Amino acid sequence: MSIDFLHAAQKIALTTALAATVGCGSQFKPLNDLNIEAPNQTIIDDKLQKDLKFIDEVVDFTLEKYHLEKTKHYRKYYPEEEKVKTLYILNVTHPFILPDDREENFISLRLDAKFREPLPKGFAYFQSFEDNLKDEKDFFKDELGYDVFWRSTDNYNSSSSEGSPITKNFLSLPKARQALTISHEICHEDVAEKISKNFPSSLDESYCMFRGYIIAAGFAKKKTTEYSGLYEETSSKIEHFNKFASNISSYYGRLNEIYGDKGLTKDEKNLLRLQVFNEAKDELDWEEVNNARLYDYWPYVKHYPLFLKLYQSQGEDLDKMQQIMDGCPDDENKAVVYIKNNLGQYPLKKPTLTAPLNFYDYFYETINLKIEGLDQPSI
Repeated sequence: MSIDFLHAAQKIALTTALAATVGCGSQFKPLNDLNIEAPNQTIIDDKLQKDLKFIDEVVDFTLEKYHLEKTKHYRKYYPEEEKVKTLYILNVTHPFILPDDREENFISLRLDAKFREPLPKGFAYFQSFEDNLKDEKDFFKDELGYDVFWRSTDNYNSSSSEGSPITKNFLSLPKARQALTISHEICHEDVAEKISKNFPSSLDESYCMFRGYIIAAGFAKKKTTEYSGLYEETSSKIEHFNKFASNISSYYGRLNEIYGDKGLTKDEKNLLRLQVFNEAKDELDWEEVNNARLYDYWPYVKHYPLFLKLYQSQGEDLDKMQQIMDGCPDDENKAVVYIKNNLGQYPLKKPTLTAPLNFYDYFYETINLKIEGLDQPSI
């Protein structure tokens, strides 16, 4: 993703020179009874073996549910001293602009590349495996007065990487979050294979957030006797995140109304936006709220409520939902109309696009509720 950024995997082509793959040069060995490898000299004690067994079981369960034969994710364990590729992410927005998607101004930076330019569109989504983007963060915040939100993650989906690694940090996460993150990242592979490699991130991330929660809960239900309390924790997050999505979309709508009001001065807009941010801080229990942080979450929440409705309309049958989604267009407006046209429709109903879709339309139907103890996204 706090859910510590569910690395919410992303099928955007990351052109960040990943020629040097994770742990390049290390010699790995398969671990007994597991589909996981570790460096040759790794000592596997009973606790580590048990932790890795959980990862292995979640991966296998996820592959079965997605009807996939293999995955590159969570198949290698890297001890603390091993070099793991970290993905750095920087969201930048003008104080009076809330972007709608990542792709519109996606910027990838190589090592020591200094980005010191104004943003004509007023926002950007930066990624890099080589540069930590701290200089860019300071430039946009301190010199240009933009809203910024920075984070990093070891969980990601990239066509040019080996996949998300298993690290000690990942193993220290709650089991519910491990299960969610694993199924989320593998979901991106499934989307690229069965729907489109060009599926918009706002659909891809929301879809994989939802499926991640469903798969995690399904695994926990199957393993109730082995992992006590896991099912209650994972199943509660499905609706929990839906309420969170409603909150974020509500703030998005209110802020865009403020920014688009030509009758307000800059000072008035700034005062009103700060009031919304303070409300969000209390409601979401965040230390900091600004445009950039909301923008970072937007792809994960934007269409989550719609996917929940689709799942419920199919009798909470994941296979039926996935069959519908396998025929989904990779244009966002057409995709949303397609999904709405298939709510409660099975077998498939062909999409009919009659008019451009306002992405706020169905969000205003949701309820704004207080969220406590929420996990955060990933990529």
